[in-house]
Amino acid sequence: MSIARTHRLSCLALITPILLAGCSGGGEQPAQSATPKAAPTTVASTTATPSAVATPVASLTPTVELSPLGGKPLSEEEKEYLNKLQTAKDLALARNYDKAIPLLDELHTAKPDDLDVAFYLMLSHGATEKAPSKTSKAYEYAQKVLEGSPDSREGLRARSYVNSSNFSLPADFKYGTDTIGTQGNWVLNDTATYKSLGDMAFHSAIPGRLGPADQATLWETEASPATATGAEKLPKGTEIKVLTTKNFLYGLTSWRKPIKGDLKVYDDTIFDVAAMYVEVTGEGELKDKKGWIVNQIDRYRAPKPEGEDEWGVWLPNRLKVEREADFQEEKK
Repeated sequence: MSIARTHRLSCLALITPILLAGCSGGGEQPAQSATPKAAPTTVASTTATPSAVATPVASLTPTVELSPLGGKPLSEEEKEYLNKLQTAKDLALARNYDKAIPLLDELHTAKPDDLDVAFYLMLSHGATEKAPSKTSKAYEYAQKVLEGSPDSREGLRARSYVNSSNFSLPADFKYGTDTIGTQGNWVLNDTATYKSLGDMAFHSAIPGRLGPADQATLWETEASPATATGAEKLPKGTEIKVLTTKNFLYGLTSWRKPIKGDLKVYDDTIFDVAAMYVEVTGEGELKDKKGWIVNQIDRYRAPKPEGEDEWGVWLPNRLKVEREADFQEEKK
């Protein structure tokens, strides 16, 4: 990857604020996490309609006169290429993907190693999909960006796309079984200890305050454990203490548009994640370490049959933490 391409990729954050915005965060919840609100409406897809967005004005595209390498004037061919690239970016940012993609394809043919072009091809193709897929063109370009610039912000977004494309449901997945909404809040006390029912990903590098990027890491680790990095293994049977909990929504399309707060419209790309900040109390090399684990993840159902459950458990209550419904059952 040339210096010029590296510079252009690093500057993408300055021209794509609406595309690179982080998920909405917020502080940790107390031991009892809120039950997700029921969605009033369901839809099959949240993809924007490209034709509904106006084409950007031609004057927004600057004319490039100096080489990005410095000093050496650009050739007419280089000027034409860079101006076409800027036009393609403007079109993609304005969601005119039907016009951006042919122009980006032309640029990709001319310079197949340009990661700027690959990134915007990923954005443009990915924005027209309901969810990431290994068979899509967006996946091909995401892999290219990830391989060429893995640690850039663009590389991280490409990794998010790839990880989300690896999501799959188990064959025995059912809706309406012990979901976060139906079972109520987690019921914890300061002295309770729990044992993990199986091996789990333990994120000791994530601090107690869970940020938007950390939320993405937790969900993507569960969606694509084979490609996830940075987590330690919390072995089955490890004794832990739950310090606090955090519920948040994450989606298969959060790589392009983060979920901010409660949604008015849900679809089956949406997940409710119950994360827990824990301290290892049992013996072993992780003793006294603190970090985050994912205790449960539910998936929304859309379209939802009349009178049936809206959520289904994708990952079950791994620590068997008691719920409000458990105590209500005991009183009967």
